[in-house]
Amino acid sequence: MDIQRCFEVLELDAKASPTEVKQAYKDMVNVWHPDRFPNNPRLKQKAEMKLKEINAAYEVLGTFLSTRESARWREERVRHAQAGARRRGSGEARADEHARGAGGDNGTATKTEVAVEVGTFIFLSVCSYCYSALRSFINTHAAEVEREAMKSSEHAE
Repeated sequence: MDIQRCFEVLELDAKASPTEVKQAYKDMVNVWHPDRFPNNPRLKQKAEMKLKEINAAYEVLGTFLSTRESARWREERVRHAQAGARRRGSGEARADEHARGAGGDNGTATKTEVAVEVGTFIFLSVCSYCYSALRSFINTHAAEVEREAMKSSEHAE
């Protein structure tokens, strides 16, 4: 399920915050929970399918938004590291190093640290995307198998 479709399922704008996504998810679960339809099998089945779609959308958006927030945090770290690198050439940075002792940590990331963080972020993002895609595929396949089983049982009767 693509990101845009996930926002549509939860009836949200693409600029929604994680808090808004969580609230929309809770609202949709309250509306579409299958237990609300105990006496109507047709509506209960429809609600089960809708709830699976809502859960999948929420899971994908959760991953997407956490990745988006992590990217913002990492961009901020890179800007901070670049500012620190510019200061290192100035007298202020040399005075800071002298005050902390030669080679002391002045709170900024080195290029190697930034590269490792960015590489780790990319690796984890790819893993997260693959996990979400696999889970979505499994859920979709399970729903198709369930629908086929329902059709088979209806035809058998």
